[in-house]
Amino acid sequence: MVAANEPKLFELEQKFYEHPPPPNAHVNGHTSGTMIDKDGNQSTGYSRRLTDASGTPRFQSETSKLEQNYPNVKSLLSRPLNACAEHMAYENISNPIIIYAIQIKNGLVFCVKRCENCEQFDLRNVITDSMHGTLVPFLITEVPPPGSYVRADISDIIVISVANREREERR
Repeated sequence: MVAANEPKLFELEQKFYEHPPPPNAHVNGHTSGTMIDKDGNQSTGYSRRLTDASGTPRFQSETSKLEQNYPNVKSLLSRPLNACAEHMAYENISNPIIIYAIQIKNGLVFCVKRCENCEQFDLRNVITDSMHGTLVPFLITEVPPPGSYVRADISDIIVISVANREREERR
């Protein structure tokens, strides 16, 4: 998804910097968050920068379902409260029991903890909060696109597997 939208991401990134942005700033920092319920249903969301560039709708209404369920939570950061991937993921799941987030940087994928805004939401078991910075052991050149199959298995370690439904051979 990052590679497919690189020209638009570059264009949008130019608007955020007074001086030229750091090299590859437009392809770094994109986050994917996944929520899984007790029945194994899952929902994946993406950070606003990526969905803005791809034109992917994030919410069913103007306000995210997460914001609607927690109306007293206010943004602590200089970005909108609903800019994070968790908001998009929460739209299609009713009661998540496992949540994880990954972020791409220089073609590598890392676990990331929730930001100060998202830490305010009572989302229970966010497994990547305690694994911040841990390298996910695969090289990927793009954040998985909407409709991809993303799965987590938890025992003593976390295993995240990604497969694009259109190209199942890429695991």
